[in-house]
Amino acid sequence: MSDNREYVMEPGRRIPVYKRVGVLVCGSGSGGLSSAVCAARNGADTLLIERQSFLGGESTAAFQNWFGGPTDILTGFSAEWAKKNWTNGEPQTAGSI
Repeated sequence: MSDNREYVMEPGRRIPVYKRVGVLVCGSGSGGLSSAVCAARNGADTLLIERQSFLGGESTAAFQNWFGGPTDILTGFSAEWAKKNWTNGEPQTAGSI
């Protein structure tokens, strides 16, 4: 099979390595945050990176926090996260007070 695609050549660069890990999770949305926690709990050397200054991805950015509150019916990781936040006195959304 011939390769007829066009390519762009980039000059070589020296990029510093921040940290070597077994699992790198990019983004702390609903999938990323729970993936990072589960990987770490199973013994993997895990690094979670997020471009925003908060966890939760776009749902948090749009004030549609999927972690819920004490009256929501949550299961699994979402229930665990919400319970931990309420126990630690984390700020709550107006709808959950």
